[in-house]
Amino acid sequence: LEDLSGGVKNLVMMTTTRLFLAPLLLASCAEALSTTRSTTPTEPAPMTRTNPALWLERDSAMAVAAALALSPPLRKTVVAPEESDAALLAEGDAVVRSLWLGRLAYPSLISALEVGLFEALPASPKAIAKKVDLPERVVQMLLAACTSLGLVQKKKNGENEFVVVEAVEPFVLARSPYFFGPQLLAADGLQTSLRRSIARARSHRGDHPQKKEAPLAAHSDEAIQSFAKSMEAHSAATAACAADELSFGDVSSLLDMAGGSGVFSRALLKKHPHLHATVADLAPVVRMHQQLPRQHQRRLKAVEADLFDGATWPKDHDCVLLANVLHDWNEQDNARILTNAADALRPGQKCVIVEVLLDEDRLGPLPATLYSVSMFLGDWRTGKQYTESDIADMCLDAGFARVERGPDVGHFHSALIAYK
Repeated sequence: LEDLSGGVKNLVMMTTTRLFLAPLLLASCAEALSTTRSTTPTEPAPMTRTNPALWLERDSAMAVAAALALSPPLRKTVVAPEESDAALLAEGDAVVRSLWLGRLAYPSLISALEVGLFEALPASPKAIAKKVDLPERVVQMLLAACTSLGLVQKKKNGENEFVVVEAVEPFVLARSPYFFGPQLLAADGLQTSLRRSIARARSHRGDHPQKKEAPLAAHSDEAIQSFAKSMEAHSAATAACAADELSFGDVSSLLDMAGGSGVFSRALLKKHPHLHATVADLAPVVRMHQQLPRQHQRRLKAVEADLFDGATWPKDHDCVLLANVLHDWNEQDNARILTNAADALRPGQKCVIVEVLLDEDRLGPLPATLYSVSMFLGDWRTGKQYTESDIADMCLDAGFARVERGPDVGHFHSALIAYK
C-alpha cells in the first residue's frame, strides 16, 4: 500500500503535473533558481538533477533549461556556454520547443483513457485497433506516445504486443479502486481537437489517401501565408543549426522544395556565400515572397511548384532540400515526392532530408512521438513521423543509389542525405 501511494501516485502526478502545469510552473521555477546564483565560480560544476543552480551562469533561459532537466528530459544534450551561436540557438529552441511539445503529452494520455486503450491491453496494435474502433495508424501513434511517457511498454518476449506498465496499471484502469481517471479527465483545448480527430478517424474507418494537393491548397491566400509564417517561427532556429552543421561546399544551386517562407534557404545562403537557392511552393506562398525583406535577393528566388507533379519541379539544381516535409504525408505520397526529387537530379547529386526521427522501435524519443500525435490533428490526416530506415527505404525505392545519416540538426532534428 505504501508503494502504491508513495511511488505509483508520484509517477502519475509527475506525468500530469510536468506536462499539464509545466507552462505555468517553469517561469516561477526559473525565477526561484536565478535568485540562487552566486558569483561565477572559477571552475563551474556540471549541472545535475540535484543542484541545477550551479550551472545557471548564462541568463534566465538557462534557469528554464535547468528546470526542464529536473524531470525526464525531452532534449538530447546540454550545450556549454562557449559553444557557437547556432548551438546557443539550439539550446534556447530546445527549452521552448520542449514546452510546446509538452502541450500534447497530457491530451495524449486523456485520449488513451477515453478510447479505452489501456483496457484493450495486452494486445498488438492491430488487435487494439479492432477493439477500440480506430485506424491502426492512430493506435500506433497513441501507443508510441504512451510508451515514451512511461505508461505502457512492449512485451519483452519478442511479440508485437503492448502491456500497461505494472506500476501505472492501478491508476489507468477503470476497474481499479485506485483509478485516477476522474482527476485526469478534466481537460479541454487541444483535447477537444483530439476528440474531433478521433471521431473523424472512426467515421472514416481507416486512413484514406490524401488529395494530390496539400490540405492548405483549398484555403485562402491569407490562411496559407499565415501558416507559412508560423512555420518560419517553428523552423528558424533549426534552419540556423542546419546551416552550421550540414555541408554544402559541393553545392552551387539548391532547390528548397515546399520551402515556405524560405527560412532554410536564407540561413544556408548566409552561411555559404557561393550558394544560390530556389524556394518552390504553392502560388500564395510564392506571392508572399514579394513582401519579404529582399535579403540575398540576387541569390534567392521563389517559384510555384507542386510536390506531386514532377513536371513543375525546376531541374537545374544540384541539390534538393526537403526540410520538415515528409512527415506531412503517408508512404505512398512520399514515394511520389521522393521520385520527383530523384528525377530532378543528375547522378551523383543529392537530396538533403531534415526530419524529427522516431527510434527504430517507433516508441521514442518523446519529442518524435508527440510530433506524430500532432500530425493526427486538423488537416494532416495521413502524416506521421518516420524512422531513419523508413526514410532510407523510401529513398532507395524512389531511385536513389544510397542514403547516409547526416549530423543532428539542433536538439530535435536529424539529417539524411540521399545520393542519386
